[in-house]
Amino acid sequence: MALSITQAIDALKKLSPIINRKIDIAIQKGAKEIQSYGRRVHRFKRQSGDLQRSISIRFNRQAHAASIFLDTGVAYYAGYVHGGTRPHEIVAKNKKSLLFTSYGRNVFRKKVFHPGTKPDEFLFEAGRALKDKILADIKMATLDAVSAAGVK
Repeated sequence: MALSITQAIDALKKLSPIINRKIDIAIQKGAKEIQSYGRRVHRFKRQSGDLQRSISIRFNRQAHAASIFLDTGVAYYAGYVHGGTRPHEIVAKNKKSLLFTSYGRNVFRKKVFHPGTKPDEFLFEAGRALKDKILADIKMATLDAVSAAGVK
């Protein structure tokens, strides 16, 4: 059945807020899925749990967007784990020497050379793994909105 112009205009007026609400819900759901996946699937050794808790979400309703990020206020080292580090020298600053254990013995050095660490890009991997599912969810939310507004 074809819509009259008046019916089509009325349906379109209803459509915008419905689409916005449904897409916002789909985006929030997708962001939470990425957060959860990033907390579960990673290569780093879990110690305190702070790194997993640092995976945070900021939602911007006006832009219909979500940012998933590492909150360095929760785990200051999160960026180093995610992005890795270059080889670098570590020098004792406030004390005369550094102390570490090697082969069960305490070792003192004024400086050491750290070989760096490989990145563990668990957030990027989570986004890549879930991208198609999240896009499909947003498409379904849009189609549901169109249907709810009475547009066929």
